[in-house]
Amino acid sequence: MSRFYRFCLCLFTAFFVIACGGGGGGDDEGASGGGGVDEVGQPGTPVLNGSFNLSVVDGITTEWNTALTSVLQPSVAYVNRIIDLPKDIPISMQNCGVANAFYLPERSGESIAPIIFMCWELYDQIILYFDAEFEDDLDTSFQVTNGAYTHVMYHEIGHAIDEQLALPIVGNTESAADAIATVLAVEQGFGINTLAAALLFDADGDGSFADVHAGGADRAGDLFCWALGGDPTLAESFSSITQIFIDSGRDCVSEYAGQVASVSSWLPNISGPVGKATRTIASADALTEETLTSLRDAMLNSTAISNLLSAN
Repeated sequence: MSRFYRFCLCLFTAFFVIACGGGGGGDDEGASGGGGVDEVGQPGTPVLNGSFNLSVVDGITTEWNTALTSVLQPSVAYVNRIIDLPKDIPISMQNCGVANAFYLPERSGESIAPIIFMCWELYDQIILYFDAEFEDDLDTSFQVTNGAYTHVMYHEIGHAIDEQLALPIVGNTESAADAIATVLAVEQGFGINTLAAALLFDADGDGSFADVHAGGADRAGDLFCWALGGDPTLAESFSSITQIFIDSGRDCVSEYAGQVASVSSWLPNISGPVGKATRTIASADALTEETLTSLRDAMLNSTAISNLLSAN
């Protein structure tokens, strides 16, 4: 698709706020576990045979629809192999009238089924930012945009999992959704996607005193820390950023280990035989090591990383 067409699609200002609906009852301290993921078939427990289903509701062009579907579908398939839901949840790629992505929880009294919206406008806004960041290197900006967009989808999937399985999350469900998204990405072998999202969120320097979403630098710092703590290869590639956390006394390896322990307690398949087999399948269908290396190099040389390093 031409750059002219992409730029005509989005005239939004460069604010990167992912406003998420959902999170279900996870804010309640007394929330119970997920209805028995390991107890399917026991009396009184629901049968968990639902899945996430990706679809294009109102796309742009056939080529565009195919390209975006091919980006997100492997990650949706990965999630479906390791997570069982009580019902199907659609992930709808469509025009929303706003650059956003969000999960709408179930409303039984209004007969509204749960759904995730992945808005075209958000993708367009992200690629506008990365086109400028990578100085019109369209291939790199496209790959990094895909990574950030996939992380955002995982974040919304985190909200859906929280609500559908009634996870025992205490506190801010937005941070919990970020943790779930990061663990899904890193365990799949795509921590680079989380770093792409971190670059995006770092560009939003607004404060977050009264916002359920953490502010740009704070949110970016968590994502960087967890992804680098969970992937030694990324930690070595981004050693200068890894060193920032070490110098500040933040133990990112332990933080990620804690995130994995929590997420695995809710989603046991993520660290079991199914998850390991799925990672092999996902890696075979994914970016080549050469592409990942070029993405790491491009991100290391980006203005965003340079600004991050100079600020510390």
